[in-house]
Amino acid sequence: MSGIRKKPVLKNVSLFVPEGKIFALLGSNGCGKTTMLRMILGRLKPETGFIRVFGIEPSSTHSRIPGPGVGYMPQEISLIPEFTIEETLKYFGQIYHMDSRHLYDRIEKLFELLNLPDRDRIVRTLSGGQKRLVSLAVTLVHQPPLVILDEPTVGVDSVLRYRIWMHLENMCKTEGTSVIITTHYIEEAKEAHNVGFIESGTVLAQSTPSKLQEQYNCNTLEEVFLKLCISRYSRNNQQQQQQQYQQQQQQQQQQHQIFKSNTSTKTTSQFNGGTYRQKTIEYEPSINNQESNHHNHQHHYYYKEHKGEKITMKERLRKEIDKERLKAMIWKSYIRVKRNPFILIMFHMIPIMTITLFSLTILRSPHNMPIAIYPGDTHGGNLSKTFLDVMDDYFLKKRIFNSPEKALESVRKGHSYYGMIFSDNFTESFTARYIDVYRSSVDEIEIESSKIRLYPDNSNFIFAVYMRRAVLNYFEVFMRKFSTDLGYNPITFNLPIYVEEPIYGKMETDLGHYLVSALIVFSLFALPMVIGSLLIVMDRKDGYQERAFVAGVKPLEILSGHMLTCFVAVLSQVFLTLMLSFVILELDNEGSLLEIFILIFLQGIQGLSIGLVISTICVNEIFASIAVVSIILPMLLTSGSMWPMEGLPDILQKLIFLNPITLTIRSVRLVMLRGWSYQHFEVLIGYLTTTSYTFICFISSIFLFHLISNSTIRIPFLPHYH
Repeated sequence: MSGIRKKPVLKNVSLFVPEGKIFALLGSNGCGKTTMLRMILGRLKPETGFIRVFGIEPSSTHSRIPGPGVGYMPQEISLIPEFTIEETLKYFGQIYHMDSRHLYDRIEKLFELLNLPDRDRIVRTLSGGQKRLVSLAVTLVHQPPLVILDEPTVGVDSVLRYRIWMHLENMCKTEGTSVIITTHYIEEAKEAHNVGFIESGTVLAQSTPSKLQEQYNCNTLEEVFLKLCISRYSRNNQQQQQQQYQQQQQQQQQQHQIFKSNTSTKTTSQFNGGTYRQKTIEYEPSINNQESNHHNHQHHYYYKEHKGEKITMKERLRKEIDKERLKAMIWKSYIRVKRNPFILIMFHMIPIMTITLFSLTILRSPHNMPIAIYPGDTHGGNLSKTFLDVMDDYFLKKRIFNSPEKALESVRKGHSYYGMIFSDNFTESFTARYIDVYRSSVDEIEIESSKIRLYPDNSNFIFAVYMRRAVLNYFEVFMRKFSTDLGYNPITFNLPIYVEEPIYGKMETDLGHYLVSALIVFSLFALPMVIGSLLIVMDRKDGYQERAFVAGVKPLEILSGHMLTCFVAVLSQVFLTLMLSFVILELDNEGSLLEIFILIFLQGIQGLSIGLVISTICVNEIFASIAVVSIILPMLLTSGSMWPMEGLPDILQKLIFLNPITLTIRSVRLVMLRGWSYQHFEVLIGYLTTTSYTFICFISSIFLFHLISNSTIRIPFLPHYH
């Protein structure tokens, strides 16, 4: 069955594949050939009926299919493009638990038999035909008793096609290997020992090529197939065709029983000391429930499931994670990173460049800010000049104008960010306001004339804030000088508010010091998330995953291999970034550098685990990239990293703690700016939430990966393996 509406792909199919022979399954594109193969491989299960390979149902407890019991060559190349030819064969040999000496001898033999290119050639540099040969070598490297080839000669020249067929025939004769091959090149199948025609999910006929040509009075297999198709779609001949086919199957079953009793043999495998009982591959549909129950009973006769026995967690874990296969997954990830150094370099350089540029820009106060000034004091006096002398030329670039209108025009035209206007009698009015404050003659005009009027350009908010703060600081210095020159105590003119030494932080701080902790956390969270979102997607794109599943690799092993490899990459990324931040750039830090390292490292692993979930459910890298951007931007805006959480709407303040990075940013900020440690709950909660999210996301990725990779239902926008 396939699809949400359960459209049948195969129906009323009955096949018997002889052992030690080449069986060709012929049919047009989309007729069900690949579906049939995936049932044999244990990647699909029939809704009704049964299928046995060497007497055992695939994917059952004692079956070695999927696994080393079969060699599978998919229609796509399905090789890891970054591997060399030798590395490719060693990689699959390790998955199959082959002894190193035997694997070496086998590789040497395959290079000689298939005339493979230089063993150090990278797969992506090979021609199409050479890749086909390497793919065939991978299929045969562990000498499986059953070889399944899906359209192996598509797109190859006639010489290479001939070489492939000659090698398959030689294997059947010398090693007793059973071969199933699908093709839509009908005349090519005349080299097979047995041929089956399939159309629209139904087997039309099965026999040797010569018998089929003789039976249907045709000169070629192509004519046989055409006649079968015409007969199938003809209502008058439909019943006759079905009866003829059933008689043919009964005769073949009788021959098969004789064949099994006379020629049943055992072939000892070359790996793990396993033994395969060479029986015919059988696939039968269930006619009714009674027959289905009968087959189920037969199924239990061949092997025991021991359903009553309880499986411990340790045994279940050992079944899901094999040490040799896991080592192969880690080695694969290492080689892919090694052959793509640019990705690894950028993975480390992006946060380093981000923090460096942040420290060179936002952490530095702006200077040389243009300010338009009309000094006034045309009626005599020099207080405005005294004020201007106090202003530092480094921070403010003073532009003096001879009229208020020209000074303001400079601001309007964007030449200056601030306008400062003194009145023409500023000195006289200012002195009267502060010295003669008790004199009854001080009126409104003098008070207005004593004001220093500021005209900011708030379109540049950052400049406006910094310039306003600078002018106020210069005014305090000016007042101290003014009172001292007149013989007064400077304290008299200070505001009665005094800011003491801060309990946490420094007296001189700004927004940059508040943001830098969030930037470090976010950059070291986002990059692993981006990388993680592409890991499974790229494996799926290369066609490698389906081949790995057939080889016996479990979803947990693939995810664990990626996780452990990226674990080291995240570790080095966090270490280098923190070394730059706190050792070279000397960013402010009042707490333990080790605690900051642990918190940010856990955050990076959390980002990686979220990325794996995205990679598991996305069809391709485009969907994965869109998903990452759709998640990262809301995370950044609602994490409290750019603006305090108290500034958010009430409903968001309650939901913000669901954001995976919110509490970690808060914890790192408290460690850096307050010097707190895990002994404070506000810091400890960062450890707990990050660890919890990582665990939940990794378990979710395992569940989703296993579900999707084994699902037969086609769900829009989700990856599909069948």
